[in-house]
Amino acid sequence: IAVGVDDTPKIVMIELPLFFMDACLIPGAVLSLHIFEPRYKAMMAKCMQGVARFGIVKIRSNAQQSESEIVGCSAEIVLSTARETEEGRWFCDVVGRKRFVVLDCHGNDDLHGLVFGKVNFVDDVSYVTPSPESVETKILLEYGRDLAFRSYEVGALDFAKASRWSGGDDDMSLSFWLACILPVSWDVKQQLLVLNSTKLRLAQTVLLLEGLGRSSSIDFSAIQKRHNLPILKYVIKNVMTKFKSDHSFGRVPVARHAVLNRRCRLQNEAVADMPLAEDD
Repeated sequence: IAVGVDDTPKIVMIELPLFFMDACLIPGAVLSLHIFEPRYKAMMAKCMQGVARFGIVKIRSNAQQSESEIVGCSAEIVLSTARETEEGRWFCDVVGRKRFVVLDCHGNDDLHGLVFGKVNFVDDVSYVTPSPESVETKILLEYGRDLAFRSYEVGALDFAKASRWSGGDDDMSLSFWLACILPVSWDVKQQLLVLNSTKLRLAQTVLLLEGLGRSSSIDFSAIQKRHNLPILKYVIKNVMTKFKSDHSFGRVPVARHAVLNRRCRLQNEAVADMPLAEDD
């Protein structure tokens, strides 16, 4: 997908089987799955015979409409980890690859009602639009990494998930790495996933890390002094003010969005498969 100067994405639809669960997949993150529902066992069989890829979409945690509900992430099956039991259940690891917006969906009765979505892959605007290196992005990224490592040193942050990271080292990927290791709810991670601005994702992640520091009584003063706290405050305020209002995917008319949510809900009434305990 390409984005022009007007930040309007070109629509290039492909069809993916959709896996609905009470968690979200971050690009670059590795998630362990235990698959036991008939429709998802059929999905795995289909993927193992062809393209080992499907889409993960977080199910709604409440009745409130939200743009984040129609944004998911493609999951690539790590074939060396895929194992089918005698009962037909599947265990496997998947790696988050590309985010997508669900534009339409339908159920397949031949595959136990498995939902297929017509999706459009998307990237951060700042990532796909040719532009000079962003000073603000670099400031936020370096500060965020220092906060994360300091939190890890005092035991307030678990890097277990980071050790399974399979993403890149560009600014956008590293912003997802920070989002991945944050000890926050899946709903918060989904809010970070839906953003199409690397700078805004970093700014919000930094604020969450600072909040973690306050709640855990972590002394960040040396880090803030090294990074020049007044400049950091200005950058964060500037980014949040400039981008927060309109930098998210899923710009679907309200009526159309309601139809999609209702259709997904009706086709997804059964309880979705959950990640293994280590990912709860």
